[in-house]
Amino acid sequence: MAASMKNFRLIFRILQRTNIQPHNTIYNSAPCQVSIKYLYTAEQLPPKDTLTQFEESTEEFKFVEKILPRRNIPDLPVHTSYPTPSGWVPPDREKTKDLPYSVERNKNHNLPVYVKQTTLRGTKITTVINRVHGDIWQFEKDLKSHIEDTVAMRFPLLTEVSEVTRRVTLKGNHVELVGRWLIDKGF
Repeated sequence: MAASMKNFRLIFRILQRTNIQPHNTIYNSAPCQVSIKYLYTAEQLPPKDTLTQFEESTEEFKFVEKILPRRNIPDLPVHTSYPTPSGWVPPDREKTKDLPYSVERNKNHNLPVYVKQTTLRGTKITTVINRVHGDIWQFEKDLKSHIEDTVAMRFPLLTEVSEVTRRVTLKGNHVELVGRWLIDKGF
């Protein structure tokens, strides 16, 4: 009860200093809950003549466009030879047109293959492939068979497929192997 009285007195002081009359407020009888229904009365609002006017200008929108994030991936950079010194290779559309799945590159034209390390109840390392379109289950099957054929494993490779987020997760660090496989496929 004492806490609600302190809140009531505080709100009442604020209302007195801001010239808001107490009859424009609703006080809840529950402890520590005071809500204000109206902040201003019709008489306290400024006249409409004094409100700030605005002007719509399409000429100055070019300055705003520079600040806005891009909605699409920019054009591929042109180089004299591939792979570039960093190892980057552009996607090959001829190889991928017959496949039932595709992997979209990120805005920097890199493959969306990442290592994720979590330390909840021990260290767990996973490889995550994002932006998989099409038949994600066929993609997972082909990728899993390629990794199991390439790497000698004692146990079968554990995978997780998320159709909603278009993501395939593999147990272990297979970033280099998955990246090479995706480039060989033409992604």
